[in-house]
Amino acid sequence: MLAIYVSDVDVLICFVNHSKEIKQLNQVVKTLNWVSSNQSFDHPTDTWLPGGKLGLNKNTRETQSLTSWRSLEDPAAGIFSLHLDPSGLTSQYIIKYNKSVQVWTSGEWNEQAKTFDLVPEMRSNYIYNFSYISNENESYFTYNLYNTSIISRFVMDISGQIKQYTWSFTTKRWNLFWSQPVNLCDVYGICGPFGNCNQDTLKCECLPGFIRRSPTDRDFQDPTGGCVQNISNSECGLIDWLQDTTNGCARNASLQCGSEDWFQSIPTSNLPDNPQSPQVNSAEECKLVCKGKCSCNAYAYRDSECWLWDGEILNVKQQSDGRAGDLYLKSAASRSSPIPNTEVRKRKAIIWKITIPLITLVAIIMGALGCIYLRKRNKAHERGRLKELQWVLTDLLKNKATYKDTPNTNTFNDGKTEEETQELQIFNIACLTIATNNFCLKNKLGEGGFGPVYK
Repeated sequence: MLAIYVSDVDVLICFVNHSKEIKQLNQVVKTLNWVSSNQSFDHPTDTWLPGGKLGLNKNTRETQSLTSWRSLEDPAAGIFSLHLDPSGLTSQYIIKYNKSVQVWTSGEWNEQAKTFDLVPEMRSNYIYNFSYISNENESYFTYNLYNTSIISRFVMDISGQIKQYTWSFTTKRWNLFWSQPVNLCDVYGICGPFGNCNQDTLKCECLPGFIRRSPTDRDFQDPTGGCVQNISNSECGLIDWLQDTTNGCARNASLQCGSEDWFQSIPTSNLPDNPQSPQVNSAEECKLVCKGKCSCNAYAYRDSECWLWDGEILNVKQQSDGRAGDLYLKSAASRSSPIPNTEVRKRKAIIWKITIPLITLVAIIMGALGCIYLRKRNKAHERGRLKELQWVLTDLLKNKATYKDTPNTNTFNDGKTEEETQELQIFNIACLTIATNNFCLKNKLGEGGFGPVYK
């Protein structure tokens, strides 16, 4: 291959399988101009240039379409292609997956607005002039630039998106003008079979229990492909993933039909395409149908309806809220099979749902028992204090009565009465209550043979 850089337009032009020596660059440029104005656009590859046509020959049914590359480094035909509606009944463009499954449409062409209904970016178009021509022989689109000094190209990208680029003479780079579909996770089969597009992180992952296929050994038959990297619990960016093509993922352990295979749940924002729908009465019946069917790889039960998926599973989109419900993926019955994070989280959630109420109930019971114990202890203590006080008062009253009953006319040798010679002074209960602060235990000095002593 011979590459020529034309300095006046700052673009790289390539000639493939050119065996003759090129002596005059001017002649090459003239040849390029002639080719551009005649037949170079009859069979576009992945790129649509201004002045070219994409459409349908109504007589031969031959189509002019764009086909993506297989990878960033492999220009062989890839899995995405852009076609004008092959039925010829509408003026809309369609992106197909493997040239069979329609995965995106531009919507009808609006001749007055010069836009496609489902491509809102074209409404602010001030660079491109698109035209739709339809007659008895052919239907096609073409476009030109309002400013002919601008360099532009329209590409069917390996990501499954159509992209319109313009060249920047300042930065020497292609600038993206618009693309569709906008969200990469909306591209059909973007992560390949058994791949999962995480809409929160915009990263491709293999489903639990699967490993990424080698980009050079699609069916694991070529020993030169080397080892298969196990990334079942890791992730990579979409662009990095696409550099190795959308080979997708393969199981890291084979299923044994009829064995004790198990299912792991995956929260998804949408369920895969093309399910089967057997008639069952419960989620458990749906599970048993899939388990007993060797070709069944996953099932889901939602709104009293059972869905089964045979063969390869495409378009799994995972999001943290899991709005569409759970997809139950069949996994090999192997002790070495990794338990998915979602299953671990579910088990932990169940444990916490049981543990937290149980701990709360035990705490309430222990608190109630503690309160009852404290109340009983305080009551017993209070009863003890009352009995003690009652005993003191009774003793004092007895002593007072004894002294009152004793005649005070008895005299001793010194001429004083017995009452005057008493060593123990008698106080009334009011004075004692005030003096001991209502017989407070803090004022209690101890106990002796005559009862408690207060200061």
